[in-house]
Amino acid sequence: MLTDKPLRIFFYFTIIVLSFVILVGCSYEDEFISNSTSPIQSTYFITEQETSLPMTISLSEGESVYLEACDIKLEFAYISIDFPDYGRNTANIKADYNCGNGYTWIEYDSMNGTMRYQAENETNYVFYFNEIYFVDDHYELDFTVNRYYKL
Repeated sequence: MLTDKPLRIFFYFTIIVLSFVILVGCSYEDEFISNSTSPIQSTYFITEQETSLPMTISLSEGESVYLEACDIKLEFAYISIDFPDYGRNTANIKADYNCGNGYTWIEYDSMNGTMRYQAENETNYVFYFNEIYFVDDHYELDFTVNRYYKL
């Protein structure tokens, strides 16, 4: 047993400080700039009946959207950030098509303005990647889906 009062106070103080350090260490939130390890994982399904073009969609890092009308799933996989050039972010997007039998990686650089991506599964859908913006501690990709018409 500890009978020495200063030694007992020291041990209590040490326990309180260690508890506080552990509590702060476990509750610290890393930024959502994760490069391939996104905390958000969800897919939104848009049926053919729900599709009204042009359609603007915003996805957070790790989210994806499946468009039944053109059988394409776009996933905002991760973001690459170029800190020396302020405002230069690159969204890495995975496009799955033909029921997942084909895919391609798209890199959208926010410094280049709007980027156009035409669906590779022989449908007449086109995607316009508009911007990347930071909201509520995570990045979001804003893009528009439309059709193009052959003349």
